Amino acid sequence: MSIETWNIQEIATKTDELFREIKRSNMDIVGLTEAKKNARCTEERHVYIHIYSSVPKEERARSGVSTVQMDLKGHLLSIIVAYAPNNDANMADKDAFCTEMTKLLEKISDRKEIMMIGDLNARTGWRVDDPIVELYDETTRVNRTLLKILNGWFKHKQIYQYTWRQSPRKLRSIIDYIVTKQKSRHLMKDVRTFRGFECGSDHHLLVAKIYLSFKRKNESHENLADPNTADVRYNLYNLQDKSTRFLYQLRLPTKLLTMQDDTVNNMYQTVKKKIHKAAFEALGERQ
Repeated sequence: MSIETWNIQEIATKTDELFREIKRSNMDIVGLTEAKKNARCTEERHVYIHIYSSVPKEERARSGVSTVQMDLKGHLLSIIVAYAPNNDANMADKDAFCTEMTKLLEKISDRKEIMMIGDLNARTGWRVDDPIVELYDETTRVNRTLLKILNGWFKHKQIYQYTWRQSPRKLRSIIDYIVTKQKSRHLMKDVRTFRGFECGSDHHLLVAKIYLSFKRKNESHENLADPNTADVRYNLYNLQDKSTRFLYQLRLPTKLLTMQDDTVNNMYQTVKKKIHKAAFEALGERQ
């Protein structure tokens, strides 16, 4: 499967063009940054579910981080989409963003995989055999000890490494990243930019190719719905958000459609498990 990030620099005037490019690229999951859309909504676009929200201008530094909890083939995955303040931002906004990101990472359970994607407006360093950045990246530094930046782990020509360009001044840089745990159980096959997709942005589409094996049922979170597990609690306050509520309303009937005729007791247990699974995927588990 593929997970991508793309700084689209405003979506309002090019929504149709953007989703044509997304469909053409056959993306599985894409985190869009700097959309500048003044609304909160969940909508269906082609074969995709588009989730977005806006916040007051004075809160944007703190809200430059959003998360989605997913179950991919039995793997629990927290996807973090981030848009960090740039170099021109004041120090208070930068500190607020870093604080919010740190709090979010600390809340994620150790048994969950992490995939952080987005425009981090930062640079990494060159270090051979480094567990964080590896060799094939830019200058400066990063010091997140439990994560690794995947941009530098696969050898590519420089034109497939740069994520941003400014044509008039011939400037290029790597400021969009895909980050995961150092000890991730996922097999990362490749990370690179693709230059053939356009939406009026000076950023390139950054793509990670990932191999996910199916987990056996007893290894997945479906056990959370077992009748012997009585202490599972979900983030019910998330239902106050319209997009989350819509996602739950979409997930539950979809799962119930796959039910088969059985004994009353077995059907009851099946419905119970599917309700738990839909709640976990849409709401997330309370830590």
